[in-house]
Amino acid sequence: MFLYIVYGKMKALSPDDRVLQALRVLFEELKTKHGLSEEAILSKIKDEPVIPVSIFTNRGLRPLEILCKYLKEELNLGYREISGLLNRDYKTVWTTCRNASRKQKARLSVSPTRYMLPVSIFHDRKLSVLEAVVAHLKDISGLRLVAISSLLNRDQRNVWGVYHKAKKKWKKY
Repeated sequence: MFLYIVYGKMKALSPDDRVLQALRVLFEELKTKHGLSEEAILSKIKDEPVIPVSIFTNRGLRPLEILCKYLKEELNLGYREISGLLNRDYKTVWTTCRNASRKQKARLSVSPTRYMLPVSIFHDRKLSVLEAVVAHLKDISGLRLVAISSLLNRDQRNVWGVYHKAKKKWKKY
């Protein structure tokens, strides 16, 4: 019914423009009334796993270890699935998961967070895991580096350095 009402108000537009306008209105509804971010909406449409930012506050593990451990233990994905999502070799994923489990026997602490990361940001290997997280939060989510440093429980100067290193890498390509 919602789309019918939207279509009724746009008779002057072409059919393609009507569909695009209806999708824009629907996107805005999902964002404003349901508090979903654009990346959360798109990842649900693509049926893509999302990663809570709060997992990266875990200390004692490297970001790739945290990511692999989360995908394996929390989302119950297989090593081949994880390697496909992260664009990494199967053996690398297996070794990383094994090392993470040895370093930290307990499950990751995942606290509720407003910010979710689509797993597709880790597919491009130009950036490290932490660089991809910081760049996504800064450029896509629009957070300030101070807010990112508190979200990730890392020093503000470290986050600044990681972000600027990511920017330099992107300028090369």
